[in-house]
Amino acid sequence: MKDAKVEYINNFFKEAKKNIKDLKNIKTAYKQIPNILTFSRAIAPILINILFFSGNVPGALVVCGLTFITDAFDGIIARKLNVQSQFGADLDAICDKILIAGISLPIVILNPFMLINVILEVLISITNVKAKLEYKKPKSSFIGKLKTWVLSLTILSGYVTSLLNINLNLLKSILMIIPLTSFQTITYIEYLKKNKSNVNNENNNNIEFEKNNVIDIKEDKDKDKVLEKEVTKTYSLADYQKLKNDLLYEEKNKDKTKTKTRF
Repeated sequence: MKDAKVEYINNFFKEAKKNIKDLKNIKTAYKQIPNILTFSRAIAPILINILFFSGNVPGALVVCGLTFITDAFDGIIARKLNVQSQFGADLDAICDKILIAGISLPIVILNPFMLINVILEVLISITNVKAKLEYKKPKSSFIGKLKTWVLSLTILSGYVTSLLNINLNLLKSILMIIPLTSFQTITYIEYLKKNKSNVNNENNNNIEFEKNNVIDIKEDKDKDKVLEKEVTKTYSLADYQKLKNDLLYEEKNKDKTKTKTRF
């Protein structure tokens, strides 16, 4: 696991250097538009938190909304420019987690119960990272994407309640996080099941491969035994005479076939 982690990090930074080189070149810079939009989600929380804690909640809410929009457009632009890459997909996942963690800070302060959602999101992230390092290629499911939207709306609603000076009592706090907690729990369980099924499939494939190898080895041994018998078998004079007659018969049939084809 440690070697896989180091290898993944090294490959990620190698790809990052290549993309930075593309950005420096005027002819290839356009290819980095999707990655720039994606990376903006990693630095946006700094501005959002500054605006929020300085009392400019409307500004923080606007920047928050614009940042969420980039999540939809970076993929569309990448497909239009035909520059989709594994690096872009990995960067997208990393920047999404940084964004959620960064903009959740003010909401957790306003509603400490949302710490539950932060913990669940961390568990989901750990599950995906673990699957990634084990080369299981985790894919987002429908419920996972739905969970992301519910998470975004819950965080935005936290900013709105602060903007409107809505007092979050115990009941309101709990009701606010129940839908998100439900979606996160379902997503977490689904990802755990997917990873477990991937492990079972790999084990079954390995067992099947080993069985086929054993069968092939047995067949090879059986063939060797037959050949060994054929080689060690002693032939009588009558056997040789029969073999000679069979060969002469085949030659006569060939001559007849050639004669017919001429006419």
